[in-house]
Amino acid sequence: MDATSIPGACPRCARPRTAADARGLEWSSEHFADGTVVHTCGDCTREQLWRIEALLAPEPVHADARAA
Repeated sequence: MDATSIPGACPRCARPRTAADARGLEWSSEHFADGTVVHTCGDCTREQLWRIEALLAPEPVHADARAA
């Protein structure tokens, strides 16, 4: 993980991102203008794939996932 990555968890399901995940290709990343990179787990990425391909914003994060 680099200095601008948020190592924590998937913003949609709260699955923790581990060092092994950082080396793999399963997680997707979203890069913001301020240099922040947010990573989404593979399962949530696949659920949102049709929205990504249609250039739509991902569905909002569920509050309970962030609280977990």
